[in-house]
Amino acid sequence: LEEYLEAAPAAAEVKLSWLERLPPRQLKPLCEEKGLPTYGNREALAERLRANGGLSVAQLKGLCETVGVTNKQGSKAELAQRIGAKLEARAAAERPEREELPEKGLPEEEGREERREQERRREQERREQER
Repeated sequence: LEEYLEAAPAAAEVKLSWLERLPPRQLKPLCEEKGLPTYGNREALAERLRANGGLSVAQLKGLCETVGVTNKQGSKAELAQRIGAKLEARAAAERPEREELPEKGLPEEEGREERREQERRREQERREQER
């Protein structure tokens, strides 16, 4: 019983650290729905939402649709986790990766072609993940 009581607050806590990844145009309506001021940058809006009870299940499900999360079933924490994972994956795909140097002995042109091929594969994988 004690273990359950200790785990309950942690389970109830919903991680919304990813809110800053959303643009203000997506955060402002969420603030509006909660009766919160809608001025400020994304960090201010995200902090305001977190400080005022976070997001409702309906708001999280709406964000699932917005960011492309297909599974909209589960608890607030599960929905928030899926949204955060989707936003992280999107950010990782947009981040320029460290340019890989050609292997020793390869002429520069061959190394360049290898990098292009790697980039094509990454783009294809990203598209498949979005489906």
